[in-house]
Amino acid sequence: MGGLGGGYVGAHLQPRLPELAVRRLLGVVVLAIGIRYIWLAIA
Repeated sequence: MGGLGGGYVGAHLQPRLPELAVRRLLGVVVLAIGIRYIWLAIA
């Protein structure tokens, strides 16, 4: 469900956002997921 919703929202936002903003947002998301995985591995 999350992938479907994210794909729908991303497809509508992508033409309205500059490429740099999309890259940075994706980087933040990937970084947050990585931090969460590290946190779960430690705990």
